[in-house]
Amino acid sequence: MLYAIYFSPTNTTATITKTVANAIDHAYQTLDLTMPLSSSLSFEPDDDIIWGIPVYGGRVPALATKRFTQLHGLHTKAIIIAVYGNRAYEDTLVEMQDLCNAQNFQVIGAISAIAKHSIVPSIAADRPDQDDINTLKTMASQLKLKLTQQQTNTLVLPGNRPYKTYAPKPIHLIIDDNCDHCMTCQKLCPAQTIDIHDPTLVDPSCCISCMRCVDICPQQARHGDPETINSLAARLHTICSDHKSYELFI
Repeated sequence: MLYAIYFSPTNTTATITKTVANAIDHAYQTLDLTMPLSSSLSFEPDDDIIWGIPVYGGRVPALATKRFTQLHGLHTKAIIIAVYGNRAYEDTLVEMQDLCNAQNFQVIGAISAIAKHSIVPSIAADRPDQDDINTLKTMASQLKLKLTQQQTNTLVLPGNRPYKTYAPKPIHLIIDDNCDHCMTCQKLCPAQTIDIHDPTLVDPSCCISCMRCVDICPQQARHGDPETINSLAARLHTICSDHKSYELFI
């Protein structure tokens, strides 16, 4: 069985991961690691997994790491996908590879994919576009062939060990008067950092700035602090203006 596994607060990584899975086998199953798992899961040698995550500061998000360690392979083949907002994925792929090895998954292929930046959506705003989707399907056909091979060599991926240091800085959120306290944000917060009684209260020590609460708010009542967002946007537009390409490693 083929599994599409993803940590995807704003659903873009899920879309990319499922696009690859669907091109390999229409009968794939999904596993969403964005919210906590109720128990550990095991996979067999004849299973295949595709694991996608968004890049946070050139690293795997800590919550994605925590939830992936609840998965256990048995020499199970894996394809990894790092989705980034047109800046850089840095050490993410090698970190994913190491996590897979630790959980007894064998990485046989990897993709770096560009998508709309989750904090500054004007960066790579239209990606993945149709050309990107077509590229993913072409890559999937090559990966499908690789999955059928009995013997595979250790994949050499770009990145550094030890990994770069990443210290997340929570984005201050502004909740406007349109908030009707429906608590959708609290129920679906991956880090469970929003107060269970008051959605305007967020624990900054736990927030990972995934922007899911902003993305899913039915009333569009949650926003990143404009001063912070504008400052970040000005810096990112300087270094992220080029049109980067998807990359395949097999």
